[in-house]
Amino acid sequence: MSNHSSQGAALAEYALAMSISGTIGAFAIESGQTAINTVFARCLIGGIFLGGYVFLNRSFSELNLQKKNIWLLPVVASSIVVNWICLFSSYRYASIGMVTIIYHLQPVMVFIGGYFLFGESLSKTRLFALLLAAVGTVLIVLPGGQGVATYDRATLIGYGLAATAAIFYTIATLAGKKLVGVPAPITALCQLALGTVVLSPFVDYSHLPQNRMQWGCLLTLGIVHSAFMYILIYNSYKKLQTSQISVLGYLYPLVALLVDISYFGRTIDIRQIFGCILIAGSGLCASILPIRKLAQKASTV
Repeated sequence: MSNHSSQGAALAEYALAMSISGTIGAFAIESGQTAINTVFARCLIGGIFLGGYVFLNRSFSELNLQKKNIWLLPVVASSIVVNWICLFSSYRYASIGMVTIIYHLQPVMVFIGGYFLFGESLSKTRLFALLLAAVGTVLIVLPGGQGVATYDRATLIGYGLAATAAIFYTIATLAGKKLVGVPAPITALCQLALGTVVLSPFVDYSHLPQNRMQWGCLLTLGIVHSAFMYILIYNSYKKLQTSQISVLGYLYPLVALLVDISYFGRTIDIRQIFGCILIAGSGLCASILPIRKLAQKASTV
């Protein structure tokens, strides 16, 4: 497979993963569980299914435990678990769509980290795309007549938790890009195994799901939003630059906002609609256009 075809597949995988991510908040809320219970369920259920995937595909045969992986794996795993706890906690304080967009400060954090830590270059097209995405996010978070000053204490707590989650996600992303010789499924399995062990003493076993819908939400969070989604994410990480990861990641808050509107009945104004358009446009600039240029160059050789 050519380089541009391989990168195109990675872009599609990551875009699908981010779209799935946008539905996490709805499933977490509908599960009726606390943040700790929800994260524990994700880890336990996701770990079982991902463990089966790892066993059937013999992923451990590809494992090459280098010295740096011994400390990188725990950093990635623990950062993701803390990220989940903070993010799921934020859903209890503020709108899912809004906290997800605040949480999406992390693509900018990833870009900054990749630029300063790894010396990764950023083309003018992708820099413009990142600017579009950032402006679009601001327009959505600050709708007309509802500035930050009008938010109550609970909302600010929710936004603070979302920003904290973004920090830990950034740590996991940057550390994950430096993992060598560790298959993506094993990386994700380490996260789920660590979360299951560490969180088990803190689970409120007296407050388990009361009906089939709540159990279904937890199963979906474990199977789809954990096992399947994180296989897609880690498979694509190492084939994409942090700038591409940053911009395509804006599909996550876009989908979350659409879910907030269609399922929870949140209203949206013209400014927010324009912000959504900018976010979608940024994805085109950062991914589709560069891939087309690569394809055109390849066809002339």
